[in-house]
Amino acid sequence: MNSVGTGAYSTSSTGVLVAGVPGAPTSVVGVSGDTQVSLSWTAPSSNGGESITDYVVQYSSNSGISWSTFTDGTSTTTTATVTGLTNGSSYTFRVSAVNDHGSGNYSEVSISSAPHANSWTSVHIVGVMDIPITIDASATLEIFTRTHYANVWEGESTTECGTNAADSYIYLLDSSDGVLASDDDNGMNRTIDGVVTPCNYYASYISVDVSAGSYKIRASNYSTAIGWAITGDPYDLEYRIVYP
Repeated sequence: MNSVGTGAYSTSSTGVLVAGVPGAPTSVVGVSGDTQVSLSWTAPSSNGGESITDYVVQYSSNSGISWSTFTDGTSTTTTATVTGLTNGSSYTFRVSAVNDHGSGNYSEVSISSAPHANSWTSVHIVGVMDIPITIDASATLEIFTRTHYANVWEGESTTECGTNAADSYIYLLDSSDGVLASDDDNGMNRTIDGVVTPCNYYASYISVDVSAGSYKIRASNYSTAIGWAITGDPYDLEYRIVYP
């Protein structure tokens, strides 16, 4: 444009995308473990016009009043395992995507169940007993009974060393009393106080993969003639829930 007037326009340029920060990740899911929670999420629908270079994971132990950033290095994978948590404490999590222009908005808060310790729980059995079990996520449930040894179990030796009897003493039931697993008294070695027990101090053992839900461990004997029955002398049972 000059004093004479406006000149001709230039030819149209190729469109230019104005880049910005990424959108928020979605579908954040947490699975509890021992002092840790494994997270997964879906990448944001918009990367802001630039490649995503990292994800920032934050967690809160006070329902989002304050947040801590989990230090896991730089990664573009849509998973992370947050470690160093306290078993039995509840946590919430959120995730933000990062590109060369900065961090985008955080995902909606994901509430995860508390981390769990994969430790043994001991129960003294008298008569027919049901032990209620709640599984928060997919896990392996391990159960031991012992009828001939009085010490506390330690270690994880489960070497089979011969069948001592044909009776079953432990059953895993679902919430409708359906039997999911049982075990014959099959002569498992078990490490007790640092010493491996001989076969004549035998124990029954169950190891079964289960999904989230409510279950019962039933310590009993069973026959089609009389149904559930007392197995005899009082004995002890140990179980643990092993989360991934």
